[in-house]
Amino acid sequence: MQPKNRASFYQVYYQFACLKIDHLIKQIGIRGVSKILI
Repeated sequence: MQPKNRASFYQVYYQFACLKIDHLIKQIGIRGVSKILI
């Protein structure tokens, strides 16, 4: 696996994770997220 490909893979995965987290925050609200984190 080339470093360039790996970097782009992580970038895509990170963006996907951020979208999922953003969706969760919108669904359960910031209070719900803070309860999960704490």
